[in-house]
Order: sequence, then C-alpha cells, then structure tokens
Amino acid sequence: VLAPAARVAVIERDSTYEFASTLRASGGARRQFSCPENIAMSNFSIPFIATAGDTLAVDGEPAHVEWRAGGYLLIVGPDAVDTLRANCDAQRAHGVAADWLDADALRARFPSMSVHGIAAGVRTPDDGWCDPNGLLQGLRRKARSLDVDYIEANVVGIDHSERVARFVRLDTGVVVAGDYVVNAAGAWSKE
Repeated sequence: VLAPAARVAVIERDSTYEFASTLRASGGARRQFSCPENIAMSNFSIPFIATAGDTLAVDGEPAHVEWRAGGYLLIVGPDAVDTLRANCDAQRAHGVAADWLDADALRARFPSMSVHGIAAGVRTPDDGWCDPNGLLQGLRRKARSLDVDYIEANVVGIDHSERVARFVRLDTGVVVAGDYVVNAAGAWSKE
C-alpha cells in the first residue's frame, strides 16, 4: 500500500504493450544465478509472483498470474562442472533450495533424458513460471486501484545531478517532477 502522501506516475510510451518485452517472455522465474544480487532479487520476486494472484487482487478479484512451481534444471558438460558447482554453492549460501545432480542422479531422476555428454545439473524445485501478461495486467490493475497515474508519452530527457534524478521531460512538453525516478524501461532503458 502506498504511503498516504505518496503520488506515483508511470510514464508509458506504448499503453498497448505491443512492443513490450513482457508479452514475448516465457514467464520463467529462477534463482540459478552466480551473482548474489541476482539471487537476492529472485529470492524476493519469486515469492511475490507466487502469491501475486492474491496480493494484486482488486475488489476480491485475483490477478491471473497462473504461477507454476515446476522447478528449473540447468545441465552442463564436463568442462563447466566447476562453474556449475560454484554457482550452486552461491545459490545455497543465499538460501536457495538447489539440488546437485551428477550424471547418475540425472539419469535416475529423469529416466527419459539422455545424459550422453552431460556431467552434472542443478535443479531448483521452487523456481517456475507464470503468465507474464497476467502479471503485467495484474500489476497495472492494482496500481490503478491505488490511484497511480498512467501517462502515455515518450521520455525525452531526465534532468539530474551526479546522483539524483528529479525531473522527467516528455515528448508532449510536460515536465514531471518527483522525489524518486525509476527507469524501468527494460531493453529501452538507455534511450
């Protein structure tokens, strides 16, 4: 829930999301990373996604996120075993349920899988996937119910000092001021 005095605006250049990456995504959410920062983000976001249907409900109507915790399996050949082991250790150190599987364990766990050339794998059973469009629409619907303003425009400039961005200039000539500016433009962030 927003702080009572907070106002939030989302500046969206394509309100149809026709060109958005989200609609082209598979919806996978995993913790199988090597960087602690990425693992931490997934440790936060996956439980959020898993409960987003209820969290993003509006007037008792849940968001249609369709979370499925089917697990993720990454497999490697002999040359990458040390890297996979280091990544698995990093994931476990950050609270991830990560199962190490050598070739024999892979064969036993997945009997239909050919393990020829595969030396090891890591399975994270709590990872999974969702409907990315359902999550997007649930977030938009919830935001609107909390009086978030959606502005359809292109950002053409951000006025900032070395550390702080305070003004966003739009192609409509409007300047939006804020205490915080978050660039969430994904692949288009640099633009």
